[in-house]
Amino acid sequence: MKKLVLCFIVLFLSLNLNAQNLSVFVASSASKAMEEVKNEFLKSHPNDNIDLVFGA
Repeated sequence: MKKLVLCFIVLFLSLNLNAQNLSVFVASSASKAMEEVKNEFLKSHPNDNIDLVFGA
């Protein structure tokens, strides 16, 4: 749960960047949680694109 909250904080802080393409590097163990975070973020920011890069 703490990781999910931290991910939301990071995403909301990136709002000020006004980037349309954002790459987020994520541990593979958090892939499902980050997919959910990504989908929720894109609902309110449909013009942005988030590329999730999964690692070991």
